[in-house]
Amino acid sequence: MKNSNTLSKSSFIGNTIWFGINLAIIYRFTCFSGIYGITVFKSKLVFWALVVFLIPLGTYITYAKRRNYLSILVNIALPFEIYTIVSTFRYIPIVHIIALSIVTLLGLSYFDLIVFQKVKNKKHLKKIVFNRIKFASLGTRTIIAVLLLSVTLPVCVKSVFGSELISSNVDASIVDSADDEWSLSNNIETVAMLHEDNWDKLSLLDKIDVLATVKNVEMRYFGINHEVYLDAGDLDGNTLGCYNANEHRITIDIEHLKSSDSKDVLRTLLHECRHVYDRMCVELYNQIDDDYKNMLMFYEISEFRDDFNNYIDGDEDPMGYYFQSVEISAREYSELATIEYFECINKYLQQSYN
Repeated sequence: MKNSNTLSKSSFIGNTIWFGINLAIIYRFTCFSGIYGITVFKSKLVFWALVVFLIPLGTYITYAKRRNYLSILVNIALPFEIYTIVSTFRYIPIVHIIALSIVTLLGLSYFDLIVFQKVKNKKHLKKIVFNRIKFASLGTRTIIAVLLLSVTLPVCVKSVFGSELISSNVDASIVDSADDEWSLSNNIETVAMLHEDNWDKLSLLDKIDVLATVKNVEMRYFGINHEVYLDAGDLDGNTLGCYNANEHRITIDIEHLKSSDSKDVLRTLLHECRHVYDRMCVELYNQIDDDYKNMLMFYEISEFRDDFNNYIDGDEDPMGYYFQSVEISAREYSELATIEYFECINKYLQQSYN
């Protein structure tokens, strides 16, 4: 990693400002996630502080002898990499620990290789050592920035495309309706964590595990014959939850999980659980003989099938979305079921206190 100036001073500054501003805006509106344990507002302050401080600092220390596109990449990438690791560390700690360990090892090895070479000219020892430390520090910084891209880029891509950030540790295997393992009565202690006095004290991982328990209770109640997974992730637009029928996966919006009232989050989960059931009803409907499909008992399911085949997205057509039969069904079920869950929770807590 040799010092080299391949850009003029004006081009170096201009490109840094141009790419820095654009990347900050794109990151803020596509990949940004709050830091666990502090408010979203404070997280934004941390994010902008890193950007505003580190990019100018990096530009300053590389301005004299390293005016090139690699320096621009390093100067701009570092604050985003640092923030991404801090904000997502709780979700994927093992990945970040391994990555940081490798980066640290390689960085120190490079620093050691450059600085501790034998100095032949003892007359200028201090100056030589100082220059080596400066050169090695900048080189180590470049190594760290480039290697961290291999971790932070996939995380950002997953955020952009709405992939899950938190997965529940609760068993997602097929729930046997004849088995009491996932009955509400046998899991009421966990479900009671939805009470606001308990909910606000839980970590995000604990919250998703409580919801996963409720999900399994619902799958037992509905008699679903396949696995259903539960994740939390960054969902597009105003979407609070969604069900991917191909992957048998319910995803709750992570900001909704962080900041919403437990009743609202439960209502979202129950809404998606009802979609699981309604889709299974449609699958069964598609398997019966056409001679039976006109029976009154299948009328609502035929509407569900039409809705799923021609689904209207809420961000594109809010009114059309709201009045779909599948959404009316899920909305009515989730409202009533939320009330019933909290009646059971309050009854359990009253008995526990007494």
